[in-house]
Formats: sequence, C-alpha cells, structure tokens
Amino acid sequence: MNKWAKVILLSLFVASCRQTGPSLEFYVLIDPRETEQLASALKVAAEGAGLKAWSDTISDRHGLTLTTLEAEKGPTRVWAQNVPFNSLEDRRCGPLGDAGIDPGQFVVSVSSTFSFSSEPTAKATYQIMKRDLVRRGYKVRDRPLACSLVAKQN
Repeated sequence: MNKWAKVILLSLFVASCRQTGPSLEFYVLIDPRETEQLASALKVAAEGAGLKAWSDTISDRHGLTLTTLEAEKGPTRVWAQNVPFNSLEDRRCGPLGDAGIDPGQFVVSVSSTFSFSSEPTAKATYQIMKRDLVRRGYKVRDRPLACSLVAKQN
C-alpha cells in the first residue's frame, strides 16, 4: 500500500471516530415510586434493541436517589438518568431544585461514536426504545418539562 493510500485510510478512520453531533433524546415522566420499574423497562428496551445494559443508583443523605442506565453495542450508546435541574429551574421547582435532579423525570439519550455507518443504528435504537416505553404505558415526551409535577409538589 502506498503512502497516500495509508494517509487517506487513516484520515477516514479518524473522521469516522468523531461524535456524530447531538444525541437523540426523549424524556419520560414517572411517579418516583416507579423508578425501579422504569430502570428495568429501560434495560429491557435497550436489550431488545440489541445492546448490553447496566443500571445503578446512588442516594444522598436526604434520601434523594439518582438512577442511571448505560447501554452499548459497537458504536451505539444509550445513557439515561434523572433529569438534572439548572440554576434557572431551581427557583421554579421548589426545594427539590436545590437537590440537582428531578425524581419525576428521566432523560434518555442515544448516540453513536462512528459517523459513517452507525447513525441509522442510533436512530433505530432511539425509535425501538421510545416505542417500547410508550407501549408499556410510560408518558414519553420529546421535550423536557422545566420540572415535573413531583418536583413542584415537594
């Protein structure tokens, strides 16, 4: 293989390893008492899309729990967690705004790490997971709420 062919192949490889742009995201509204069920449903949906999934939780001293899920296969990656508040939302969301997360709302983000062949895979994974959660009766939205009703009530 000549020098220029190697340079072109290396350039194509490096270009294909970049993030393909913004992730595909959707939001799920829940009663915080159903967090474990949602984590399980997300894991089943990710595995149904062919990904290997892991989930975990961590609680602070006040009992507020952050739940996360990560799933991946090849270039496709899914990340889900409670929606974080930002400083503007803190004022509208009552005392939970200070905690940093909304226990009644999750973000699910699907992305791909290679730009050439995996973008359709990320889109298909996004559609499969979103459709599966809707079929299970979850309230799925394309945009987040500033803060869920749960956050406003606390």
